[in-house]
Amino acid sequence: WVNRKNRGVTLFTSDTPYIASEIPSLQEYNHQEALAGNAVARDLSMNISGGAIGGAKYYVSGQYYDQQGVITGTYLKRYSGRINYEIPVTSKLTLKFNLGITATDRFGTPTQTLTSRALNWSPTSPLLNPDGGFNSIWDYRYGIGSATLLNPRLGTVYYNPRFTLAEINAGLNDFESSQSRLNPLLITSERGVRNSNTSTQILGSAILNYKFNKNFNVQGKLSVNQFNSLLQTFIPINIPLPFVTYRGQANAGNSQNNSVLYQLDFSYRKSLSMNHTINTALVFSAEKFVQSAQRSVVGNFSNNITGYNNLSAAIPQGISSDYTANQLVASIFQFNYLYKKSIVVNLSARYDGSSKFAEGNQYGVFPATSIAWKMEQEKWFKPLRNVVNEAKFRGSWGLVGNQAISAYATQSTLAPNFMIWGNNVQTLGFSPNRLGNPYLVWETTSSTNLALDLGLFNNRISATVEYFQRRTKDLLLQVQTPPSSGFSSLADNVGTLLNKGLEITVNFKVINQRNFSWTLGGNLTMATNLVEKLRTNSPDEFYSGGFLGNNVPTLRITSGRALGSFIGYKTQGIWDSAAIANKPASITGVNEGDRRFADLNGDGFLNDLDRTWLGNALPKGFGGLNTTIRYKNFELSAFFSYSYGAQVFNQFEINWGTMTGLNNVRRDTYARRYRMIWPGMDAKLVEEIRESNKTATAITPGTTTDQRQSADYFIENADYFRCRDISLSYRVPDRIVKKLKVQGIQFYGNVQNLFIITRYTGFNPEVGATAGNSFNRGMDNGSAPLAKAYRFGFTITL
Repeated sequence: WVNRKNRGVTLFTSDTPYIASEIPSLQEYNHQEALAGNAVARDLSMNISGGAIGGAKYYVSGQYYDQQGVITGTYLKRYSGRINYEIPVTSKLTLKFNLGITATDRFGTPTQTLTSRALNWSPTSPLLNPDGGFNSIWDYRYGIGSATLLNPRLGTVYYNPRFTLAEINAGLNDFESSQSRLNPLLITSERGVRNSNTSTQILGSAILNYKFNKNFNVQGKLSVNQFNSLLQTFIPINIPLPFVTYRGQANAGNSQNNSVLYQLDFSYRKSLSMNHTINTALVFSAEKFVQSAQRSVVGNFSNNITGYNNLSAAIPQGISSDYTANQLVASIFQFNYLYKKSIVVNLSARYDGSSKFAEGNQYGVFPATSIAWKMEQEKWFKPLRNVVNEAKFRGSWGLVGNQAISAYATQSTLAPNFMIWGNNVQTLGFSPNRLGNPYLVWETTSSTNLALDLGLFNNRISATVEYFQRRTKDLLLQVQTPPSSGFSSLADNVGTLLNKGLEITVNFKVINQRNFSWTLGGNLTMATNLVEKLRTNSPDEFYSGGFLGNNVPTLRITSGRALGSFIGYKTQGIWDSAAIANKPASITGVNEGDRRFADLNGDGFLNDLDRTWLGNALPKGFGGLNTTIRYKNFELSAFFSYSYGAQVFNQFEINWGTMTGLNNVRRDTYARRYRMIWPGMDAKLVEEIRESNKTATAITPGTTTDQRQSADYFIENADYFRCRDISLSYRVPDRIVKKLKVQGIQFYGNVQNLFIITRYTGFNPEVGATAGNSFNRGMDNGSAPLAKAYRFGFTITL
């Protein structure tokens, strides 16, 4: 507090929030524990299969899954069922029906949002007031004693009497206007926001198969996929959430996603002789996708009784709807040739057409070929079979297409404009709201794979070594457009991307006896990524996202570097008094205790020219390890995963890993802070501070410089080793099972995410791509931790 006052930062006019005698008696709250708890899951499933008179076959299954969320007040319930039925109509004609239905009920709010709010909330300020109401003061302005005021929107407010009422009201306004300041219990409490998402998915298909003879077969298929969801949210009238026009707001949104697939297959298989076999197939398919959505928003409810179940009880605020449709047609040809069971050659080609592209660019041809040589089948290999019982060489090359753009990305679209005239809403007309690109073409990826499969010592050791290379051309990406265009972005084919690497898999049967066995296995993938070229405006680079609150970019895509490359400033510790005294006159606006950035080009200015490459979000290597031990009727298995060489931009560190604002901070950040020296300090304390400041990396409280810069200070090592799964099962002996007149009984126990070894300070180092942008990687804005889960159960086979 003294730092802020002496640095000229005017946050509040009040003096110290706590005096020294009060600090030891302050109560400390763990808001993460208040939100999280032990979640119980129930998983019940049953399946029945068999045959009937006439050769019919059937399979019926059902599942009920109930998972309470680790965040209080959240849950997931899922009901699913499946029926497969196959009946031979004649000796050559077979009819199959498949039907699957899944109903899901989710309730709650994303964990990431809640954990970030809980961490930002001051540990000396509770989430609930003494009267049971929601606390609205998130920092040290919370009350000591009984100073209260009655706010017409928030109810009773307990405040620290050392602050003026004007300062308290300013904090309450901040509470109502900022998402990050909201009390997380407003979301998770039974009296809080209700967020319900229910969905139903129906997957059905009918297959008619006619076998002309043993060589020639024709099959027709009709498949339907229907997915409907309903998202409902209700904000009670007593809860102040930002951007809400009326107290008490509800919205309901429906979405429907339907697809229909028509497919016709012709296949022919013929053994020309003992050494030659061919297998060909010709497939024609057409698929249509339709998406539609509707949304209604109302506000100013008079009570909380009906919630989102009666939207007519409030004032309409907005109505919207949407409809998109696209089609995909394909013709596929395949040819397989087998020679002496040792050489397999495959040739194939696809001819695809997508309505997402403009006329003239809708169709693409995508060929592929592969060969496999089982060398152990050759006569010359016989002397090696005592050691190498399997040796197969595989090679393949193929071209695949990608149409991952919106249905109307090639077309410019319009949106209506409105105005209020008296008490009515008038439509003025339509104006462009999206810029189309009619020159978009298929994104294509050519893949080359070379592999060697080995089985050694009667398959006690099996190994695979595979080299892969994938080159993607005409990369589809949403890119920024010049401000003069009037739009922020458009879809474009931006360049060429190369991925290549080596994958190694090894499995070892350490012990292989009748009543005792032990297997070990693992794999390692080492990959590199390179942007070979970009087809963009000068310069030959662009930012792919990862923008901080002040629009500072953290990721840059440029030719000659990998995707997920971080860009920003290099830090040089903290500005101390000596550095400030010797700084160039061109560097202004810094104070003692601010973070110091390197002037890399030495021109005396800190600007974009001083940004440099800071790391990459893609790992250099990743893989997994697995082991299984079987002893009589017991089985113990474990699976581990690991990754190394990747970095993560810990964006959340800006909020609770620095000393710039009023947020809660980590204890280790507080210990690493730069400490100021003021006149009148004890000489011994001054020496202690000077020694501590030599290694200080966190800025001093009260800094005036905006520290939301992309810098190496926020980039962390993301290496990890995680225990994914450990399972122990026991199979009841057959002699007992037979007495119970069942086929089998098994008991099992399982634990997931038991531990992780990592130096990353966030919740989870496995930070992938941002939703909706596969190139915006490694940005952690409070990723949710993986929950540790314990499962116990049994299966009975009748």
